[in-house]
Amino acid sequence: MESSSTNDQMERKLRKDKRILKESGRVRLLCWVLIYPAAHQDKAIAIKETWGRRCDVLLFMSDANDNTLPAIDLEVNNESRKEHLTAKTRRAFDYVYSHHYDDADWFLKADDDTYVIVENLRHMLDGHAATEPVYFGEHFTIQVRQGFFSGGAGYVLSKEALRRYGMREDGACTADYKEAEDVFMGECLQELGISTGDSRDDYGRQRFHCLAPSEYALGDHQEWYVGMSKYPPEMGITNLSRYPISFHHINANLMYELEYLMYHIKICNN
Repeated sequence: MESSSTNDQMERKLRKDKRILKESGRVRLLCWVLIYPAAHQDKAIAIKETWGRRCDVLLFMSDANDNTLPAIDLEVNNESRKEHLTAKTRRAFDYVYSHHYDDADWFLKADDDTYVIVENLRHMLDGHAATEPVYFGEHFTIQVRQGFFSGGAGYVLSKEALRRYGMREDGACTADYKEAEDVFMGECLQELGISTGDSRDDYGRQRFHCLAPSEYALGDHQEWYVGMSKYPPEMGITNLSRYPISFHHINANLMYELEYLMYHIKICNN
């Protein structure tokens, strides 16, 4: 249980960070979402009407064009789902580099069931230079020497990281396409000299989450998660960061619920 002095300290930090949050709108952020055509009319719309509208640029990387979103057909035809996701991710970052490199300083990849608190992401990024070869996310430690970041939780590349990726030499990043997309990108970015950044808050709590809020609050998680995580979280509501950046396993309806709870309710103080 946290002491009253610790709680007072956290409250002072919260008030200070709220002031900082008001001044951190200068971080230019492009968000792209990995999606399928079948989800254009529910998940994509939900993202566009909730967290996605807070990005400076929002793109949906798909298998069919849809100018109303907008969704881009990446023309990827790999047979297995895992290979397909990896190829789409690789091609999506190529597309972003070719068409939107000058439109942002940071470039976020998310899944179609990821919910992002964009203000908290901007606040975290405001303390880092986009000119550094770095990326951030929820850190897993298997398979890749420096680790990799969970695709479901989302990960964000600096401008320099995207430049190195887009300008990579022929023959670079040729790891097996059968790897999961986040493992593949972890290997690729490591090869390009791009470092894994630490996105935890001042209390050492993770801010990117590859599970839903309830799974952390109730301790409803699998052993694989604790075994893979560089910073295994303590479960329970009081152990979650007060400045979360992302959650995963969020369906379209839950996105609207989170939007209401985070941005529209008011708490009465007696």
